[in-house]
Amino acid sequence: MRFSILRPFLFLFSFSALVWLFLPLVSADPVQSLPLPPSSHPPSALETLKDLQHSIQALENSILEMETAYVKTPIEERRQAIRAELRRQLSLRDAYQREFESIATGMEIEGTDGGPIRAFRLEEEIMEVLRPLIEGLKQMTSRPRELERLRKDLAFYENTLPGIRQAIARVSAFKEAAKDPLLKQHLSETLLSWHEKEKETLRQIRRLSFQLDQKTDPKEPMLTSLQKGFMTFIKTRGRNLFLAFSAFVGTFLCLRLLYWRWTQNQKKSPPPLHHRLLQLVFHSTTALASISAALLLLYAFGDWMLLSIALLLLIALVWSARNGMSQFWEQGKLILNMGTLREGERVIYQGLPWKVERLALYGVLVNPELEGGILRMPLKHLIGMQSRPFMPEEPWFPSRKHDILLLEGDQIARVILQTPEQVVAELEGGAQQTWPAGVFLGLSLCNLSRTGFGIRIVLHLHRRLQQDITENIPRTLKAFMEKKLASHTAGKTLLDLEVSFMETAPSSLDLRIFAAFPPDAAAQYLWLQRHLRKVALEACTHLGWEIPLPQLTLHSG
Repeated sequence: MRFSILRPFLFLFSFSALVWLFLPLVSADPVQSLPLPPSSHPPSALETLKDLQHSIQALENSILEMETAYVKTPIEERRQAIRAELRRQLSLRDAYQREFESIATGMEIEGTDGGPIRAFRLEEEIMEVLRPLIEGLKQMTSRPRELERLRKDLAFYENTLPGIRQAIARVSAFKEAAKDPLLKQHLSETLLSWHEKEKETLRQIRRLSFQLDQKTDPKEPMLTSLQKGFMTFIKTRGRNLFLAFSAFVGTFLCLRLLYWRWTQNQKKSPPPLHHRLLQLVFHSTTALASISAALLLLYAFGDWMLLSIALLLLIALVWSARNGMSQFWEQGKLILNMGTLREGERVIYQGLPWKVERLALYGVLVNPELEGGILRMPLKHLIGMQSRPFMPEEPWFPSRKHDILLLEGDQIARVILQTPEQVVAELEGGAQQTWPAGVFLGLSLCNLSRTGFGIRIVLHLHRRLQQDITENIPRTLKAFMEKKLASHTAGKTLLDLEVSFMETAPSSLDLRIFAAFPPDAAAQYLWLQRHLRKVALEACTHLGWEIPLPQLTLHSG
């Protein structure tokens, strides 16, 4: 028994151990996982400083060459390109220099030269968190953005080239027409500058066209490219997403299994308050542990893009749920069985009585008299309902399947189906009538199949029989009817027959005849009613009792 209780813990521990054992294998870079050659060893600090010194010296030489080229270059576009490259190389040289000093001194140079600690800014911190997501999106859209940039640059140079050639032709025309040597020399220098611009524009057009052709001309079929992209996704983010989802599902199922095993040992119904409180805490812990397992796995893989997306989704979920805190509070009270709706009590829902069977993550309402009488409802639909204790003898519905009902107008119906939505009954002759369940509950009907039924008729006799109407006639009529009924099938189901004087009417003396029958005879209700009247009439004929006619009295004014 103890081993069976510990089995979910062992399964969870084994699953976690397998994940952490295989984590380095699936997350490691294939290049980094290769073994190093026997002769290779980590570089020393001096070797690193020497490499940095060579890099700094090479950058300084390149900077000097670019500064010289900047002075000699007359083309503005070229000068702008040289300035941009100079800024990049100067920044790279400064970074190498800081790294050189950091290694040499053993101190973080940025920490000593950066001044006081930067003030906390919420916008910057948020952007720092979102930067992996933005970088990932930029990386995913790098190729189309690069193609768009190349097309825009190519269109710019192609549109500029006709204007340059037109300018060259105009300067050439002025040069041919000029007579002044100084003006002609200045026009020649201008023409040379514009020829350089034309050559540079043609070079840019050729370069951009080549790059665009290289990026747009597929050297492999589209299907192969899609397959490679899909396999790359599977090996990187697809793998991380699958393992994170597996961690979420595995943790959730293990905790749910543990919860199921725990609830199997709880026999009390309804469970006490501390059990309900533990259930609520367990449900919350299950959700938090499952989400944390997925996030920790993404963190272990270093997949900041998926981790950022998951965090954004969680923040959006919490933000959207902030307005429903009052509703969550009411649902928590229902789970703890502390609200207006409680387990084991009776509640009216959609006009029908229900028993509150269970209140947990969802509510279960049960009506034992209905086919399919089990409703699983979200807790938010149960908020505001009120239940009450019920007595054991309270009926849950006025009928059961196959019951015989007496409807208004002395109409007999047999129930053939009753569900939470409708009640279907078969009338005399085989016709079927359907009522909504709530409407059926409000009908004025009599169930003949529960505990039995009785038939009451009134017999009117003439006033001349007044002398024997109280004793002899009731006794004689009862004996006659019992004898007649005994010779018929109805006599076998008759439980009791009562004949007594009822009242003195204006034109007759009335006898009350009441016959009791068991529930098995409910289907013959109308026939039994007619048969009793027939036997009473036969008794009057046989015994010579006169039945009076209605009398009409005229009053003269």
